[in-house]
Amino acid sequence: SLTDAHGNIWIGTLDKGILIIDPEGPLPEHLDTRNGLSDNNVWGIMQSEDSNIWLGTYNGINIYDPVKKQLRVVGKELGAGSNRVGRMMEYNKDSVVVMTQTGFRILDRRQNKVVNYASGYLDKLALLSCTKDKQNRLWFAAIKGLLQINLHSNVAKQFGRSSGLPSDLLWTITTDPSGNIWAGTDSGVAIINPANNTVKLLRESEGLCNNQVM
Repeated sequence: SLTDAHGNIWIGTLDKGILIIDPEGPLPEHLDTRNGLSDNNVWGIMQSEDSNIWLGTYNGINIYDPVKKQLRVVGKELGAGSNRVGRMMEYNKDSVVVMTQTGFRILDRRQNKVVNYASGYLDKLALLSCTKDKQNRLWFAAIKGLLQINLHSNVAKQFGRSSGLPSDLLWTITTDPSGNIWAGTDSGVAIINPANNTVKLLRESEGLCNNQVM
């Protein structure tokens, strides 16, 4: 789900498209294949700096312009086998990170090109969520650990239980204002300091209400 710049709540569904709820308005609006959505399975929602809403579906990306109230579909340029789009993250004003079932892509809006980071290695990890640290490195939560990628040096590092994480199954990830990485797992929360790769844990034993953090 997403709360956009105008306070509207966007909720993605499995096979029912998108619900758009105005907390102060009447009944929700509904976007699905009948009014232009490329697929009714919506896994990712993001608002870019230009206020457009990006919707990741099982049939590419749908970009909704709230001013023109128009949808356009992005998909073919992502490459074969990668139309099933999950979550997305704006990397900078020109680029968007797009997670698919076969790795991830960097969508360069200024140069209108796609850089493909799909491989068998990434495919096996199954990337679920993404964030960026203060050094502009990407951190991915995956079903087989935590992945850090430096796009400039093309260096990738993988972290798991042996690195101090409570689990190899990571559901979600974000960066706090101090630059720490917070990763939600099926065994609590890991708080990672990227400067020295130290890890602090939050679990039920530390007061967390439940160890399943999604």
